[in-house]
Amino acid sequence: MKYVKIARQASKPQINLNEFIRAYRSVHQLVAMKARNEKEDALFQQDLKRSAELLDHIHAFVDPKINQMLNFSFQYYLTKQEEALEGDQQAARIVRDLKPLYHKELLSLSFSN
Repeated sequence: MKYVKIARQASKPQINLNEFIRAYRSVHQLVAMKARNEKEDALFQQDLKRSAELLDHIHAFVDPKINQMLNFSFQYYLTKQEEALEGDQQAARIVRDLKPLYHKELLSLSFSN
């Protein structure tokens, strides 16, 4: 036990809220498009990945603007999910594309019910 390393607590990452807002809005604008070219699809995947990473570290009540944006966006997702269940193909594509962003929220809702 002479050379025991004590693990340091991981410091909280610094989150740039403006970067999150830009990526999050970009995801929603690109997902609403009926068709995307390769460049737009690559940008969508990049922004989706980045906003999902940042969303893990952002709490909704940090900023009222962020809170309002997250609430609106989640309501949009749930509305599109209902439309997809009714047979709307465009809504089904939107739900499929946005699912990685809301996977944790959907799991927490299912466990709370």
